[in-house]
Amino acid sequence: MRFHHLEVCAFGPFASTERVDFDALSSDGLFLLRGPTGSGKTSVLDALTFALYGDVPGERSNDRLKSQHAPADRTPYVELEFSSGEDRYWLRRQPTYYRPAKRAGASPQREGTALVIKRFSGGGWQPVPTARVAEGDLELQQIIGLKMHEFTKVILLPQGAFAKLLHASNEERRAILEQLFDTGTYERLESHLWEQMRKAETELKDVESRVDAQASGVRTAAQALLADQAAELEEVQTQDLSAEVIRRGRTEQAALTESERAAESTMTQAAAHAEELSLARQQLNRWAQHRQRSDRLEETRSAAEGARRRIAEHTAAAGIRDWMSTAEQADRAHVKAQQHADQAVLEAQQALNAQQDIAAVSLTAEGAADSQALNAAVTELVQLHVRLNDEEAAEAETRHTQLVTEVQRAQRSAAQAHQRRSELGEQLEAERQQLQQHRQKLVDPEVQQSRRDTLHENVEAARGRTELISARDRLQSRLQQVVERISARQKSWESARQAHREASETYLRFHAHQLAESLEAGHPCLVCGSVDHPEPLAATEGTITDSQVDAAAEALHTAQADLEQARAEYRTAEESLDQVRQSLGDHRDTTEEEARRLHQESADQLAQADASGAAQRALRKDIDALTSRSAETAQQHTAATHQEQQSTEEAQRLSAESQRLHSRIEQLRASHASLADRRAALNELKAVLTDAQQAVQSAGEAAGQARRSAQAAQEQLEKSVFTSAEQITSALCAEDELAARQKSVAEFDEEAAQLRFDAELEDVRAGSRRAENQEQTPTEDAVTQAQAAAEQVKQNHQNSHHQLTAYTARLESLRESTDALEQTLARRADKTEDLMRRADLARTINGQGENTLRMRLTTFVLAARLERIAEAATHHLSTMTSGRYQLLLDAQRPGRGLRGLDLQVYDEYAAQQRPAESLSGGETFMTSLAMALGLAEVVQSEAGGIGMESLFIDEGFGSLDDHTLEAVMSALHTLQGEGRRIGVVSHVSEMHQQIPVQLRVEKTRTGSTLRTELPA
Repeated sequence: MRFHHLEVCAFGPFASTERVDFDALSSDGLFLLRGPTGSGKTSVLDALTFALYGDVPGERSNDRLKSQHAPADRTPYVELEFSSGEDRYWLRRQPTYYRPAKRAGASPQREGTALVIKRFSGGGWQPVPTARVAEGDLELQQIIGLKMHEFTKVILLPQGAFAKLLHASNEERRAILEQLFDTGTYERLESHLWEQMRKAETELKDVESRVDAQASGVRTAAQALLADQAAELEEVQTQDLSAEVIRRGRTEQAALTESERAAESTMTQAAAHAEELSLARQQLNRWAQHRQRSDRLEETRSAAEGARRRIAEHTAAAGIRDWMSTAEQADRAHVKAQQHADQAVLEAQQALNAQQDIAAVSLTAEGAADSQALNAAVTELVQLHVRLNDEEAAEAETRHTQLVTEVQRAQRSAAQAHQRRSELGEQLEAERQQLQQHRQKLVDPEVQQSRRDTLHENVEAARGRTELISARDRLQSRLQQVVERISARQKSWESARQAHREASETYLRFHAHQLAESLEAGHPCLVCGSVDHPEPLAATEGTITDSQVDAAAEALHTAQADLEQARAEYRTAEESLDQVRQSLGDHRDTTEEEARRLHQESADQLAQADASGAAQRALRKDIDALTSRSAETAQQHTAATHQEQQSTEEAQRLSAESQRLHSRIEQLRASHASLADRRAALNELKAVLTDAQQAVQSAGEAAGQARRSAQAAQEQLEKSVFTSAEQITSALCAEDELAARQKSVAEFDEEAAQLRFDAELEDVRAGSRRAENQEQTPTEDAVTQAQAAAEQVKQNHQNSHHQLTAYTARLESLRESTDALEQTLARRADKTEDLMRRADLARTINGQGENTLRMRLTTFVLAARLERIAEAATHHLSTMTSGRYQLLLDAQRPGRGLRGLDLQVYDEYAAQQRPAESLSGGETFMTSLAMALGLAEVVQSEAGGIGMESLFIDEGFGSLDDHTLEAVMSALHTLQGEGRRIGVVSHVSEMHQQIPVQLRVEKTRTGSTLRTELPA
């Protein structure tokens, strides 16, 4: 990484724009940054850091980076041009600061940070797109390849940091190294492993508690299940408890199972004996009952056969009787049908005679109905009905009805059109009169608009005057307030200036006294270089720190900024008041109340003019609407006149057609009121004739059926065993007698069938076999006793089974508890092993246990980094001391306390190691510088070998003698020869002579400036 150009403005101690050409300064590879104490040498390095990272080292806030010497309205910024690898970049960064408010009386406005990045490409600067400052910071970090804390170690070597590292105790050295190197990951790893060990201990305790609880539960349940073995179970160890309990429980379970099986066998035998006795008694009883029923059936057989014969005779007689009854019914139906036919013909004749428009016809001949005459009358009636139902007749009647309706509608339409035409005529005349009245009220719009424009200008002028007068009054009040504020801030500034002057004088006297105390006879002064010290400054009263001086300067700067801000506010307010008074002109003395009154009067006149204009616009709209409506009314009047004429002509035409159709319909309906009435009368006559026709036909069919039924009854009588009706009557039985005989026969047949069916049943057949074997029927008492004995044995078996089931359930519950205990014991073993592994690892990584180095991981990492730094530093220290000294890391220092970070110096001349604290001042400086250079190389290597061509050393060279200084300069020239661009920050005069290329920082009362000095 190489710096080319730097530009700062209003930054730190630099009030104006200052520029640094690093290419010119680094032309020789080595340059000096010099200037008096407090001039701003370190601020140049801060500007580099701020440009790249938006922050500065130390505790200084980014809100306080703007120069106290710069004007309040000057924008602070830092511009930097640098190279990284093969690319060249330019960036401009602006810190947060407060800009004076543009509006008088307002608070200062806070301006946020800003960042612009450009890359040189294609012969020009091209912007690097970044939407926010944070994105730009990420882009820069990727370009540079270093974080800020790495940058301040590799490129900016701070004052005194490595002397502290060299002389510090192990604890102090560790704290310094933790600031230089990020060991957070290793510290988190140490804490994490230790927390994991504590967590494993807690988890093991929890598991052991569960083991104790579960073992107690298993032991209690087992003692309750195996009460006779409770004392023995109390002696069993926890790890053997589960297996022993289950073994004993299963032994007891096997004994109960055997007992249950024996009870089951006894129950089976007793149940079989009781069932055999019950079955034998049932089968023998069924056989005895079957024999008794068979004997009783044989006793009723002869009576049943006689009843069966008597039923057969009755059935034969009843058949003949049915044929004779049918013949009688057919004869009665014939008589009734003939009577109905005669009555129907009589009614038809009367209906036919009642029709005047039909010729008279006789429907009887020789006192009986004449079927042919009746059929002829029906035929003639049908033909007449067809003529009346002809399509043309139907259409004529329908059309006549429609025409009557249409004539009435046309007449109503003509009357309505006449009424509408009269109304529209009156309306048209009224609209024309109203239109004439509106036109007489119109005013010229141009005259009206001209007057309104004048009134509007008056209103705007009055409003402007009112606002200016109000602003005038506010500015006068504000001027008075600013005058009072200037007076107060003038006093504050004078107090702060006096305090700053006193603090600066005290600071200079205090540090001059410290320098005087360090003077030694024969040794050069660090300021002037003289070895003679005739009049050292005497001691002064009181001490003061840099922060107190900075605070006094900051207070003075703040007071001065406040005073300047108040004066600027006064000038702004005064200028504004003059402008307002000039704008008011003749009204500069008018009061605000008078101005508001005049404005209100103008506004009222304008409102009246606007109301009048709105009325005229409404009147014109009414005229337009009336004109349009009048034209529409005229059109409607013409249309109504035309409609009246058309409706009148249509009514006359339809009336003529209706008269023509009415004459034809009168011919068709004869004496009836309408064709529908005549059709209805003919339909009624047709229905009467048709009923008579059907009645005559039904009477003829009934006569034929009567003849056929009488003949069939006679044939059936001749075929039967009966010769007369008297025999048939005597063979018939009364209904109750017949029912009784049929019932007795059915009961006999049913019992016989049931006995035949029962004889095939297994119980009856088995009882028959037992009877043949002369078995005796068991008594009821014997069966009852056998069943009671079987029930008792069954109850004994159920008790054994319930006992076994309950025991098995309790044993299964106990087995689940033992399984849970075994799982918890296994988990305890796993947790114990896990705790031992975690504890060993945590103790080892925290410097305990088997860690022979007794060194924590963080310390080990820092020791490795420190060892690399010592190796790299030895290379430079050997060059500066002509090979005399080497830096070594002593990781095996005996004694207590932190180990692994001890630094020893090996003295080649004395061939022995000695503590770093034993080095002289010059040797300490060279060793510190060597460590600074070594650290830069280590960090650069860990950052991926990033090229670091620029290096700034902010170390004091005042304590070096000529020989040591020459050795140090030789080492710096060696780095210069390796292509490094080195900037040395110092105010020692010998360095001024040896390094001719210089960047001088000059301090003035108005801020510091930069000046580059190059050899001629």
